[in-house]
Amino acid sequence: METKVLNVSKAILISYILSAIALVVLAFIMYKSGLTKSQVEIGVKVIYFISAFIAGLVIALKEKRRRLFWGMAMGAAYMAIIIIISLIVNKGNIEDIVSLLVNMAICVAGGGIGALILAVKK
Repeated sequence: METKVLNVSKAILISYILSAIALVVLAFIMYKSGLTKSQVEIGVKVIYFISAFIAGLVIALKEKRRRLFWGMAMGAAYMAIIIIISLIVNKGNIEDIVSLLVNMAICVAGGGIGALILAVKK
């Protein structure tokens, strides 16, 4: 059981480090080029997908069974942490539930695809 918790923690940590780096790059690009709001939103969604994808890959490397489940769980966990932090920062106010659900679907799909790619290769 400790191994699974450690594997999940590593996958989430790696995905958040990647997210932080990618968001800094996106902010720099936005500063230099003046991206529109919609372009930034697309960039954030791409970052969500890639980060969840990497988390799915990392967990699939560690877990030999039920890789799709673990990949999708990593995507859900990744987004759940973002939602919790957002609720704390915004004092419990969720402004756009549709966007939140779309982002959750993007993350779950990203994690699942990341895990499936590794499962298919083996």
